[in-house]
Amino acid sequence: MLATIKSKFLLALLGTLVPSILLCLFLLHSLHNSKDSVGTLYNRDFNGSVLASTIDGQLTRVDINILRMIAIGSPDLIAQWKQENENRFTQVEANIAELKRLLNNESEHFAQLQKITTSYALMHEGMRRQVELIEAGDIAGGAEVNRTQVKDNADATFAGLATLREELGNSANCVIGSSRLPTRVQ
Repeated sequence: MLATIKSKFLLALLGTLVPSILLCLFLLHSLHNSKDSVGTLYNRDFNGSVLASTIDGQLTRVDINILRMIAIGSPDLIAQWKQENENRFTQVEANIAELKRLLNNESEHFAQLQKITTSYALMHEGMRRQVELIEAGDIAGGAEVNRTQVKDNADATFAGLATLREELGNSANCVIGSSRLPTRVQ
């Protein structure tokens, strides 16, 4: 009789222990997969936000160089700042391409990326015309190009970058915030 009770107890114990161990292994595997997914999503959103901020900074610097061209007007300095701006435009285009690649499968960011790309292209074209006029000594013509071709497109580009940064920041915070488990019951 003692052997029967002992064997039933061992069977009950094994019947409880084995499924519990299997459940723990499954949950650990699921937790590992979710951690990887959350990390990937967070890094994508974080990197996208960093790229948008970098583009914003580069374009701000281009704008400052154009203002310096107007204010100082030395041909040597204008040539130097023009070259700096061309380098920055190249960097901006590379960063926009990287941003598109990074957010390629994100339909919620597609429209914003299109707006940024379109307004940036128009702004870039206007800034080049503006610099050509400034180089030729036509400051008034450069100011007119700024008013008619650059300003609205620059505003749209900077607003689009700010919106994208905010969306990506919110998305990253939501991903990380939703993955946290409460530490205590309230």
